[in-house]
Amino acid sequence: MPSTPGSQRCSPMSSAEIAPPPVPPFGVKVTTDLEYRASGIRARARWIDPQTRRRVVRALVVPDEDAAEAFFSDLRRSSEIGIDRRITFADYLATIGDRWTRGLDPTSTADGYKVGLRLRVLPALGHLPLSQITAGMIDRTIDDWEKAHSPSTIKNTIAPLVRVLDEAVRDDACGRVHQSYSDFVMLSALLASRGSEIAGLRVGDVNWDTNIVTIERQTYPGSGGLRILGHKSIETTRGYLHPDTRHLTSAAEQANAFLDAQEQRPSPAQTPAPARPTPGR
Repeated sequence: MPSTPGSQRCSPMSSAEIAPPPVPPFGVKVTTDLEYRASGIRARARWIDPQTRRRVVRALVVPDEDAAEAFFSDLRRSSEIGIDRRITFADYLATIGDRWTRGLDPTSTADGYKVGLRLRVLPALGHLPLSQITAGMIDRTIDDWEKAHSPSTIKNTIAPLVRVLDEAVRDDACGRVHQSYSDFVMLSALLASRGSEIAGLRVGDVNWDTNIVTIERQTYPGSGGLRILGHKSIETTRGYLHPDTRHLTSAAEQANAFLDAQEQRPSPAQTPAPARPTPGR
């Protein structure tokens, strides 16, 4: 429909066009103050941008002084880690780009994971601040997905969610939410077991004297709720729980150092071509 004189048509602004809230650079002096209003307390933080030499202001209306102090504390913490502690899941994903896809096949696995993020994860969790996402929220969200989607679709949705949260934990942006999932992943790695087998473990399955874990069952979601499937042969489903995980920590540190080095390497287009030898030399 053509616009009438004097009117303007406004197109919705994408998340990429919306500037993220400012975060004080590391080391700058931040001045804070409170302004008491009828609607609450206006907590204001000010600092000088070291590059533009302009004053930057960030303010938030909060209900009480404790919330104001939490706001200031988040700003100081954000300055230390270089990421806004109140950033939403969607904004964080836009910030890290495809960093979470490292090691994936870009022509098959990564594409499926990106679809899961776009169609299910972002609509459910994208609007939430990373620091406020809890394991309970994720569990309830997965429960809703299981009512409407197939197991393969659920897998292609949870896998990228965990990968993005891994990056957030690495950036120290959501340390609380991921602890239960990191324990789950560590058990899967130590026992070389399926996720359903780890979910089916009970306290009595662990022999702490011999450090042997006997995997007798699998627990997985199905129609009508959780389903438990027993193994036919217990002898072939035993795993060993190694109490010393220092070798895994060392391996993780080496892997992170390697990935960091790969990110800093210049792309082939940026690498200067070697000089051609002069004829006759």
